[in-house]
Amino acid sequence: MYRHLHNMLPDSLIKYFTKVEDVHEHNTRFSRSLSIQYARTNYYRFSNACRGPKIWNATPASIKEATAVAVLGFCVWGLT
Repeated sequence: MYRHLHNMLPDSLIKYFTKVEDVHEHNTRFSRSLSIQYARTNYYRFSNACRGPKIWNATPASIKEATAVAVLGFCVWGLT
């Protein structure tokens, strides 16, 4: 998710994730988070396209605001 939000993913993977602010125009408290897609089957429900945004939205802001991928890893493991 970090790489998607910082344009580090290949173009073929960018289509899987959308921001809430791209879904609708009005401002909400979740407009800076990622949109969670509806999953009709368990197979899709547990895929990265569906679980990734859900986990990223539950991640604390201090981890989301990391400046680099290496710093992100340190934040996740509580080393900083």
